[in-house]
Amino acid sequence: MDHHALLKKFFEFCPNGLCLCSVKRSAAGTIEEAVPVAVNEAFCVHAGQPDTELIGRPLHLILRNFYLLTQKYFASLHDLGQSFTLELQLEPVHKPVTVTVFFLDDDHLMVILQDATEHQVAEAALLSIGEMWAFSLEGEGDGVWDWEIPQKTIHYSRRFKEILGISDELSDVDDFDFKDRIHPEEVERVSLSIHEHVKGLTNNYVQEHRMRSDEGSYKWVITRGKVIKRTPDGRALRMIGTLTDTSERRMITEALQRSQQWLSAFFQNRTHGFGVLDRQNTLFLVNET
Repeated sequence: MDHHALLKKFFEFCPNGLCLCSVKRSAAGTIEEAVPVAVNEAFCVHAGQPDTELIGRPLHLILRNFYLLTQKYFASLHDLGQSFTLELQLEPVHKPVTVTVFFLDDDHLMVILQDATEHQVAEAALLSIGEMWAFSLEGEGDGVWDWEIPQKTIHYSRRFKEILGISDELSDVDDFDFKDRIHPEEVERVSLSIHEHVKGLTNNYVQEHRMRSDEGSYKWVITRGKVIKRTPDGRALRMIGTLTDTSERRMITEALQRSQQWLSAFFQNRTHGFGVLDRQNTLFLVNET
């Protein structure tokens, strides 16, 4: 079987909807109309019509909302092979689909439709889990932050604001506020860790660092987070995380360290010999003298 026959078989039996369109342009070169010249069976199923009703009819008459929603994206397709992908509710069949469009040459483009029903169900379940997780953590005494990444906005929970002394009246803020509160000595490390997780290089995000309260003082905290929503091509859309106040634990740890250093200095600098016995009267520590 030659390559042309194989490509024809692929076109016919591909599980995704495929539609080859000829393009009509205005005198200025912008796309005025896309008309199907070939469609496969899967595309007919998505469109809810047989191929005899699809071929030769302008695309905007076949998929009512498709052309309106995608027309603005066509202007970005200048070069051969450039494409755009988006998710939309397909009319008139009321089905969520992922749409990919790309030019084959100046006069032809390909439209690919992929059923997104399972993806949306899984995403809804993930969002529900994320919101339940955030609610339960709030009850455990941790603050919660919810980052809408494309919008560059972040929502702080009531407990989050309480830990950092932020006014409860404050609503969603610019995501710069979160970064701006991180101590200058740790901001680079924390930012890199968040960036790596957002890019999908790590399974989750965890860092211990200092954050500035509204009073101007710094508190030791542990921030954790996980991206719970991504686009089909992997771009992060939403990340939910927690804020745990560790300042008290940190103060105790630092006090113990200082006490240990003081006792060690006192012990080693004595002019007399010192030794420490355990409960079994075994000598386990002596000074240099």
